[in-house]
Amino acid sequence: MPSQALSNHDAYQRFHREQMEANHFGKIALLHNGDVVGVYEDRESAYAVGITQYGSGEFSFEEVGAQPIFVSLPMVGQGR
Repeated sequence: MPSQALSNHDAYQRFHREQMEANHFGKIALLHNGDVVGVYEDRESAYAVGITQYGSGEFSFEEVGAQPIFVSLPMVGQGR
């Protein structure tokens, strides 16, 4: 079963991103089970509600309008 973070991110990108960017650009969307369950001014507020209502590992959040960050890590044992 995928983690909340992965399944929430997928649901956000597929079903919520466009509407959230139109109405809540720059805010923080709190997600649980693929649904946006709140919109907050900052990550700290979203985290406080998420941990209280859902518990550790049971929620995630997205910064509305943020561009994805891609990280490339070198493979172990491969030369540069």
